[in-house]
Amino acid sequence: MRALITRMASTGHKTHGLTPERLSLRDIVTIGSGSYHSFAVSKKGDVFGWGLNSFCQVGLSDADGGYEDTIPVPTIIDALSPAQHGGARVVEITGGAHHSVFLFSNGEVWACGRCDGNEVGLGANHPEMVKNEQRKEAALKKRAAREVDELALLADEPADEAALKAAENAAQGVPLPNPYIPYPQKVAFPLTEGVTTETRIIKIASGTRHNFAVSSDGRVYSWGMGNTSQLGLGDEEDAPIPTLVRSQKMDGFRALAASTGGQHSVIVAVKA
Repeated sequence: MRALITRMASTGHKTHGLTPERLSLRDIVTIGSGSYHSFAVSKKGDVFGWGLNSFCQVGLSDADGGYEDTIPVPTIIDALSPAQHGGARVVEITGGAHHSVFLFSNGEVWACGRCDGNEVGLGANHPEMVKNEQRKEAALKKRAAREVDELALLADEPADEAALKAAENAAQGVPLPNPYIPYPQKVAFPLTEGVTTETRIIKIASGTRHNFAVSSDGRVYSWGMGNTSQLGLGDEEDAPIPTLVRSQKMDGFRALAASTGGQHSVIVAVKA
């Protein structure tokens, strides 16, 4: 049986319709979504993405419109093609408010999108994270130069007021770029005690700005923003890279899957 996807259609001037409408996609075997963006995977392994893309969370290249803030129709994401991953296919997709996480059949996890809350799990030294900081630094330098120019134009006003206005005008004139990872990047899972081979992930889950992953041996990893303890890492409020979730209450259990909400997480496990 061919699988079809439907979306909630817009009716007239409404932006949130209640009538499902068929998309022009066929032979779809997997779907996934974030808060404002969606994905679908075909039998051939092609991954389609559409929706809000203000932090490049759809993962498209510039050639396919990845620079656009919105992707209006399902568009193939070349970076997730099986041909680019040794034949491995995307088998699960999750997303948060502005980031996306992709699980491949070989157990690898890739991610893209917003990164200032550690959503992508790459760590500060990753080349793409370094590029992101460089974009921010370049914008700050440009803003500082703009502020000097603005201050010169306000020379006749009181110094304190002039400085405040100059800073505000410079900030409006030179906004900082959104913190993002433009294309899907492989997320590394650190080796832990007793593990000598690369971690193979079998399940993923994404909350608004945090993620969980379950490995084939029943371990649980989390990363991202954990200001309400949704990471399960005790007092740690942030995890820049996947971090093993340890708890005495989980001793003797093997995790099967995880699910996440906006600011909480749930794990299902069985006796080991």
